[in-house]
Order: sequence, then C-alpha cells, then structure tokens
Amino acid sequence: MAMHRMTAVATEDNPSLIVAPAFVERLRAAGVERFDDLWTLPRGWVDEPNRLGRGWSGVSRHELNAPDGSRIALYLKRQENYYLKWFHRLLGITSLKREHGNLRRCETLGIPTAAAITFASRRVGGNQQAMLVVAALDDFISLDRVLPQRGEPEPAGVRATFRIAGAVAQAVARFHTRRLSYSSLYPKHVMIHRRWIDGETLPATETPVRFIDIERLKRRLSLGACLRADLEKLNRHVKTLRRSPRLRFWIEYLRALGIDDPQRSLLRGLLAAHQNK
Repeated sequence: MAMHRMTAVATEDNPSLIVAPAFVERLRAAGVERFDDLWTLPRGWVDEPNRLGRGWSGVSRHELNAPDGSRIALYLKRQENYYLKWFHRLLGITSLKREHGNLRRCETLGIPTAAAITFASRRVGGNQQAMLVVAALDDFISLDRVLPQRGEPEPAGVRATFRIAGAVAQAVARFHTRRLSYSSLYPKHVMIHRRWIDGETLPATETPVRFIDIERLKRRLSLGACLRADLEKLNRHVKTLRRSPRLRFWIEYLRALGIDDPQRSLLRGLLAAHQNK
C-alpha cells in the first residue's frame, strides 16, 4: 500500500502524516497535515473509551471538507499507552499500530476491510500516543443490524439473509485460506453493503462484505485452529438466524476451502450445538 508524506513543517512532538494517496488532497484541503491537526479534534466518542491499565483508547467520527466541496467521513481512533499484551508494551506496539499493520496486510492479500487513511504515533511526556484514521463505511451496515431479533422476521428479508450468509462465508474463507484468524469475529465487525442487500449489482471494484476492527488478526498453525477461533464464536452470536442460512454458510465455506471429512464433522457439530431450538 503506497503512502504519501505530507509536506507541512513538522516537529518531533508534532510529526507530519503519511497518508494514502487517494486522501492526500482531501486532508490537505481540510487543513490536516500534522499529528496535532487530528489529535486535537473534538473527542465526541462513538462509544465510551476502552481503558486498560493506565491506557485508554477511543473512536470518534468526523466529516472533513474535500477539494470539490463535498465532505469526507472518517473514523479517528486515538489511544494513549494502550497495549493488548504485556510484551506489546515492552516492544512499544500499541493496538492501533497492530491494526494498521493488519490493514496493510489485508489490502495486499485482497481481503476487504475499511480503507486505512493514515497512522501516526509519538511519545510525549513519557506517554505513547497513537492514532489511526479509516474511511467511514457509510454504504454498509453491520451484520448484527441485519440479523433478526428473537421471534421477528429478518430485516433484510429471507432471500437477502440467505445471500448474506453465503457472502460472509466466502469473505471469512479469504482469511482462513491464508491461516489467518480474525480472533474477534462478531457480527458487529462484519459490514454488509446496503445496496447489495437491496439487490443492486455492485461495481467490480466493490465487495458486498468488509471487515472492521482487525487489531487481533493473527496467523495460526492450521486451518482447524482458525475455524475454532472464528466460526464457533460467530455461530454463538447469531443465535436468531434460522437453520437454512446457517447451512448456506457452511456449504459456501466448505466449497471455498475444500474441507476434508474430519473438519466436516466438526462443522456439523458446531451447527448442531448452536442451531435454534
């Protein structure tokens, strides 16, 4: 993934940004070229910030002016002294640095995620600050909002839910064919294109499914390990989904990977354990 360094005068505690080329002019037009131009934006958190030890991590949504007069929507993730593991602290690897690396890896492998705009970090007064900016997926809706509530019909309709199950299975298989585990595969992290749900044909450059919040993505030793870490978790969190779209998911997943007989048995066990009563 090519990146472009902004040319504004910078200092050690207010470094210039390295930005994805498609967003350079848009950010410059909005007066964003250095670390503090983003770090000091209002902290209207989407959710209450996460706290871990003496660190914190929060997300805010912003809309900036584009050169053509339109506006660009983005999510700004900011954190201070926030590490997923104790050894990450020793190595200085914040969770946002890890997520940015995973976003770049996914783009290289053709795995659909939110587009990374910029990542930057600095150390100020003994505190490690980091921020990651990703493009807002306003044309998408999270899977948990597509799934039915208990006793209610599918918001997207039965036929669309069937198609969604197959598309999500194929997208998840892109991780697993490379022995990559999402490790936090919850419905709220799986985004479905709104117009595709409504039956529209998407451009060849677009995909019906994208993933967000991939800081926990990791390589595992086997396909079976990926399967257990991701599919069992996802299956437990779609309890209201009927049996037929569940079967569609497994069929498309098996088709994408060429699963052998022992793993077929495991999948059958997962389905039997978590199917609706």
